[in-house]
Amino acid sequence: MSPEEQQEEQVLVDAAAHAERRSYAVSMAAVVKSLTSAEPATAPEIAEVKLAEAESRAAIKALEDFQHRH
Repeated sequence: MSPEEQQEEQVLVDAAAHAERRSYAVSMAAVVKSLTSAEPATAPEIAEVKLAEAESRAAIKALEDFQHRH
């Protein structure tokens, strides 16, 4: 693997890790709110959880695709 490809892979690893951490944090915040509040989750809160999960899946897929090509 060339240095440029190694750098690209590291960027993808970092992006996947960041997306996973964000997804976990957003999901945990939603869980804590649901356990401590009588109010249901709002549409924007639900959308944020879904978006974070989708971003995480997309980042992991991009990394996997890169690794399969190299």
